[in-house]
Amino acid sequence: MSIMEENRKFRKKSTFLHQENLALMYELIRKKFSHSGHLSDTLFLLQNPRIK
Repeated sequence: MSIMEENRKFRKKSTFLHQENLALMYELIRKKFSHSGHLSDTLFLLQNPRIK
């Protein structure tokens, strides 16, 4: 396997794991803060990490 192919494979796996982590964080925050009015703000920041 060439370095380029290996890199592509790792990038694909990394993207998948990142999406899975985001989904798990979303669920955790939703369950933990569903009673709070700050849930929408927290979820917005999670979905838009470059906004501060």
